[in-house]
Amino acid sequence: METLPLLRMLASLAVTLGLMLLLALAYKRYGTPFATPQAKRTEPRLTVLETKRLNPTTTLYLIQQDTTEHLLAVTNGQTTVISTTPASQSKPKAAKVKA
Repeated sequence: METLPLLRMLASLAVTLGLMLLLALAYKRYGTPFATPQAKRTEPRLTVLETKRLNPTTTLYLIQQDTTEHLLAVTNGQTTVISTTPASQSKPKAAKVKA
């Protein structure tokens, strides 16, 4: 009679694992119902347009975020926004940044 509790335990384990497998398959197929679909972007929102090294510790960056351009001064300890303007209509190519 000692095998009955063991069989009951194994049957419970099999049912639990089966339910977990079914939930995993449903999640893989349908995803989560609570997530809102994200719009897929084809181009990045943030682009480095130009860089200019002023001295060994200070660099100027002209970046574009969506439709706004920002001029940033970056030093060893801080970053300062110098100006923010609407982006020009013609999009220049992004400059390569040397690391």
